[in-house]
Amino acid sequence: MNFVLLAIVDFVWNALWLGFGREGDLGTQGKSAHSPNEAREGLPYRRILTDSSVLSIFLLCFASYWALGQSILWLPTYLERGLGFTNVDAGRWFAVVIGAASPINIGLAWLSQPMLQRGATTRHGAREAPSA
Repeated sequence: MNFVLLAIVDFVWNALWLGFGREGDLGTQGKSAHSPNEAREGLPYRRILTDSSVLSIFLLCFASYWALGQSILWLPTYLERGLGFTNVDAGRWFAVVIGAASPINIGLAWLSQPMLQRGATTRHGAREAPSA
């Protein structure tokens, strides 16, 4: 049933994206005087993979997936064995946790957009709510 619900949510999300989504300004960034047919020299992978920003992203992704994996694998078990809930009740509470976290994450991302449009840095836009 989880896969069916996820497929439905994905279908609705894609329909909304196709209806309301738009491209950003990525196409205007980094244009040079070279013609599109000219091959541009790329950076060597060694330089890319040893860049501090790329290494930080790798570390943050590892930490976030580790935390996600821990919560998905161990929270239901903790609710059952540690707190004594039945497996059905543990599943329901786990659904409440996931159901609450998803809109909160989406809402925080939505709230940061006005800040970024007003010129706030991504560091500030990601942790402070915009003023009204």
